[in-house]
Amino acid sequence: MQTKNYYLVSPKVDGYTTQGFIDTMFEQHIVMMGWGTDNKIGADFNNLNKGDFVIIAQRVNWVFKYYFAGIIDDEQGFSNDEGFLCRKLRSFIDLRGCNEDILSDVSFASMSVIKAMMNINPTNNIEIIKKLDKIIAMQENKDYVNSFVSLLKSNHNLILTGAPGTGKTYLAKTIAKEMGCDKEHIGFVQFHPSYDYTDFVEGLRPIKKGDTLGFERKDGVFKEFCKKALSSDYFNPKSTNDEWKEKIRKEYQKVYTEIQNGKLKYIPVERVKNGGNTKNVFIKKDMWGLTTGELRGRGNEGELPKMDYFDILIDNNLKTKEDFERYKQENGSINLRSLGINENDTDTRNIMMYLVNRILHQKPFVFIIDEINRGEISKIFGELFYSIDPGYRGTDGKVETQYQNLIPKDDIFNDGFYVPKNVYIIGTMNDIDRSVESMDFAMRRRFAWKEITAESRQSMLDEDDAWKLGKKPSNEVIEEMKVRMNNLNAAIIDQYGDENLNNKDKIGLSKAYQIGAAYFLKYALYNNFDDLWTNHLEGLLYEYLRGKTNIEEKIKRLQQAYNDTETH
Repeated sequence: MQTKNYYLVSPKVDGYTTQGFIDTMFEQHIVMMGWGTDNKIGADFNNLNKGDFVIIAQRVNWVFKYYFAGIIDDEQGFSNDEGFLCRKLRSFIDLRGCNEDILSDVSFASMSVIKAMMNINPTNNIEIIKKLDKIIAMQENKDYVNSFVSLLKSNHNLILTGAPGTGKTYLAKTIAKEMGCDKEHIGFVQFHPSYDYTDFVEGLRPIKKGDTLGFERKDGVFKEFCKKALSSDYFNPKSTNDEWKEKIRKEYQKVYTEIQNGKLKYIPVERVKNGGNTKNVFIKKDMWGLTTGELRGRGNEGELPKMDYFDILIDNNLKTKEDFERYKQENGSINLRSLGINENDTDTRNIMMYLVNRILHQKPFVFIIDEINRGEISKIFGELFYSIDPGYRGTDGKVETQYQNLIPKDDIFNDGFYVPKNVYIIGTMNDIDRSVESMDFAMRRRFAWKEITAESRQSMLDEDDAWKLGKKPSNEVIEEMKVRMNNLNAAIIDQYGDENLNNKDKIGLSKAYQIGAAYFLKYALYNNFDDLWTNHLEGLLYEYLRGKTNIEEKIKRLQQAYNDTETH
């Protein structure tokens, strides 16, 4: 395994202001070096290994100023349009707010001169390396989750598949939270062989009125969830003008708060200035003169309009409650230019467009189906096969359900059921379950599929929220846990040790049988590895090996790998 190196980089900024140089790197997630490969510094920078960790810093007025850090993500450097040598970064980490508590005790902080690039010696910086590794792990996990968020947003339907115990359900809930969902916006159900259309969509349920027994139509759990998504206070196309004004005021307050706490640094809309197009309008804190709930009056450049100016725009251009729907585009936005807003009033138009787009961007609702393959899919979904297709979200996918004639006139789905565009579905399933075959091709093509490996979800052991069974162990125990887990999983696929085994003696299992981190969370029940093995892992492995030869010998080899605390 290649050793990760740690470097401090202080780039040369000839022809740039320091801030301009830093801003460019922040925007593009790269690190730039002023020297080329014809210079030793540039050559060393070009030869950094993929996977090396770099911290970008400078000494400003004799004080160390840290900017950002990340992991080199290309094999060698490249030149940008201005001729600067660059390296791509992943797991990009903003260090501007971490100067005091993270990087104050490094050995190089007291140096009078910063080299353009210097190796951080782990021997002299043991504690800071531990802190940096923890930051890296957290950021890599965040990037990992965000990759699923992007996949879900673009596909609307996602299946997480893989070995048992890899934390697929936990990951599904984490994805939903990263989408911006709170508890009320997350639905959950677990499929099983007796689950059917009545439970999921709608059906007849027995009722008793007095001494008389009868039946009435009841919404299933998914249909109820879709109604909830449509009736969200965050988005209601039937709002009156006064209600829209109040929504914009509230959204305006949220934006101001986000700017004050640093969460929002610019308004991402196009702005025409001096004949050129500039995106990402930057709004500084002092440009938001919020007093008694309203903005300062217009006049000085950069100041924003009063709230009542937005009211006038609404009254003049959005006269009816249908106007927002009429001008709403497919992606949930609205073109204010088409509403006749003054083209020259750039700041007002940009801010108004931004606020309205935030409101019209519907709050996401995520419905999680655990063990999705254990139910009879066609029986459960029925005609919803059509409606859940990503291309038929919304009213385009409206279908008549099996009990359509019993739906009351005041029901939102009286003229047909559809899955709202702001509803996303995540299913989880285990690769080795025999019921995997029940997932027919009609369902498979409606979902994006992503394999979750035991190794990819090992970071779950570092997350406080994952330890629900008991107290989270020390970092040292967790690191030992990861080593044991890696060695055991290597043995499961016959990649542990140097011994040459014949086919008869090999474990003979695939990656689908590797042990996931969720099993190791049970350590909290006993606080020792022996009980974890005896009560949970050994029995599972026996089940995996059922029908194979030399089971006892194979279990011994697996236990030996599990008890090995050395990294290989």
